[in-house]
Amino acid sequence: MKFIDILRFSAANFLRGRLRSLLTICSISIGVASVILVLALGDGSRTAISNELDRMGLEGIMIYPKQAAISQGVSLAGSDAYELVANVEGIDKSMPVMIRYGSYRLKNWQGNAMIYGVDPTMRDVLKVELLYGRLLNTQDTSARRDVVVVSDDLAEMIYKRKNIVGKELKLFIGERSRSFEIVGIVSSQQNSLAQMLGGLPKFFYVPYTSLMALANEDAIDEVIILSESEVVADRAVSYLDRKYSSPNSFRYENIYGIRDKVDNVIYLLTLFISSIAGIAIVVAGIGIMNTMMSQAIERKHEIGIYLTLGATSRDIMLSFLTESAVLSAIGGLLGIVLSIIPVAMARSATNIPFSIQISHVVLAESVAVMCGIIFGVSPASRAASLNPIDAIHSI
Repeated sequence: MKFIDILRFSAANFLRGRLRSLLTICSISIGVASVILVLALGDGSRTAISNELDRMGLEGIMIYPKQAAISQGVSLAGSDAYELVANVEGIDKSMPVMIRYGSYRLKNWQGNAMIYGVDPTMRDVLKVELLYGRLLNTQDTSARRDVVVVSDDLAEMIYKRKNIVGKELKLFIGERSRSFEIVGIVSSQQNSLAQMLGGLPKFFYVPYTSLMALANEDAIDEVIILSESEVVADRAVSYLDRKYSSPNSFRYENIYGIRDKVDNVIYLLTLFISSIAGIAIVVAGIGIMNTMMSQAIERKHEIGIYLTLGATSRDIMLSFLTESAVLSAIGGLLGIVLSIIPVAMARSATNIPFSIQISHVVLAESVAVMCGIIFGVSPASRAASLNPIDAIHSI
């Protein structure tokens, strides 16, 4: 039997049981669409989170005291950031950081606030885009000026315009509050991911010395150094241990490493959910085996005639495997088409860059076809092993 004859034989059998073939195709398409959707959403989420971390300026190395050291009274001073730059080789920039959760009141609006106490180095350490006014300067920090830099989304929400330099707002931490003058407007740090989560606090940047006064505290939370080398971080930690005469009191966290960990977690989660979605393809493969097994029984007489006319067992087996592969391939293509709509809807609704990659399509289609072939082997072997005489006499 020529291959073209095998294809013609498979197509005829496919068209003969249209309804059964259609149901089998639909089951495969659902499985393929599920796998592609999970892969697309996983990749899109990883990209969105990476972009958000970029926008929030999360890079460099954080150095902070261990919890055990804090309980013993060890803490960081703002001057430590500048001493590290002066005394530890390999640190280009260093910024004292103090973060407190509170609330704000601007005009008649109130809301939750994430207050960042920083210094002029924020221009280099934090990825903020200045739109209007200015960022914090050295005089703001040294004089503990009550000035604040806010995001443009806050300005637009309250004043329906972005430039609100010169306005005053009030920041609260517990029962304590202070009035701050808005001196700068930066591009919002909250993009699609924050909008999707909803309810996140607004970001405010003030001199860390002013935040100390507002919170009535005299220590900062951490120092961020601009360096990708953990050797430099080790030297910085050793310097602080020596300065405070408290060995093993400080530690560092490579923010690049944190990002890698987040990325790996999402990747593993995507693979796990994809494997669960792949069960749908396996179930569809069982449906193919059931369909082809039924056809092997129903077409005994026809198979007997083909064998009598000179077709070999190999030809019969190839025809069945071809039919199951074609069913799987068509189901896979339909699943790819079906996955386009929900991915486009998710991208439109969240502004997250969800997309279907060629690798996703190739993987899902390959798995579908392989599944069809594997589950088609048993029915094909059964059909190929029929005795021609017994098959002809079966009605």
